[in-house]
Amino acid sequence: LGITHPEFNLLIVGKYGWKVSEYEMKNLMQNNFGIIHLKNVCDGSLNHLFEGASGYISASHSEGFNIPAEKARIFNLPLLLSDIPVHRELYESLGTYFFDFSSGDLLQHKIIFLL
Repeated sequence: LGITHPEFNLLIVGKYGWKVSEYEMKNLMQNNFGIIHLKNVCDGSLNHLFEGASGYISASHSEGFNIPAEKARIFNLPLLLSDIPVHRELYESLGTYFFDFSSGDLLQHKIIFLL
């Protein structure tokens, strides 16, 4: 991503994406300041993370309902979601920010704006 900010961390919660290897994730975290990955988080801990978060990002290419995005909405977090049909259907009227996967630079600017 190339985003570094001394006051913020990017916390990735959950398993790796379906086309992302463990090597790629380790490489990403070693080469980018402030990226932390938590694989297994219980509901109580997840709620605590939402309470301390500045925003919520979901970069899914495909999604069912996306329960974590709904939890983030309940915690009044700004949402930055991939531009897929289910996200548009559920969150478009809520002032949600959307991104497509065509421009890493645009995504970087939206993340910085979200923070």
